[in-house]
Amino acid sequence: MRTGGGGKLFAMMESRASWIVENSGTQTIANILWAFARVNLDLSLNIPHPTKFIAAVDARAEWFVNNAKPQEISNAAWACAKLDTHAANLFQNITRVQDRFLDKSKSVEVGAAAWAFANLAVPGAFTFVDAVNRRASQIGTKTRSSRELALIAYVCKAPPTLFTSPSKFWAIGVCHRCVCAHPIR
Repeated sequence: MRTGGGGKLFAMMESRASWIVENSGTQTIANILWAFARVNLDLSLNIPHPTKFIAAVDARAEWFVNNAKPQEISNAAWACAKLDTHAANLFQNITRVQDRFLDKSKSVEVGAAAWAFANLAVPGAFTFVDAVNRRASQIGTKTRSSRELALIAYVCKAPPTLFTSPSKFWAIGVCHRCVCAHPIR
């Protein structure tokens, strides 16, 4: 179990949120959001919810999305979903650049962003998830992980679909109890 002054550091980042977001790069911002989400999973650590930090990112969402790498965008979206925080401007801007994001992203980044959209049900969620669905075969060829494909299929609520990768064929079946990924023999 982690102990020590970590809570004070997160409290300081929350209190100086506007300054940090205005004076940091996209990777730093995404890393801080990711860290807040990860530590907030353990309620015993008593870490503050990053309300001000997310509001500061949301206020600069257009700049963030235009300048961030796909991993930074997906990490920020994932963190907002884990923190159950609707950063409307952030998600609207991701939707605005969804074609570029989907073209440049790895399947794990697509899966994380699609999961965030679906879990928060923010405006643009249907549009984003629909775009992921339309590109399912393209996304399927980018990955070597059945787990990533299963996540994307689950989020998109796709019927059992066949994706191919350079090395394997995978049938992704989504049932009401779990996400199943089975290699085809």
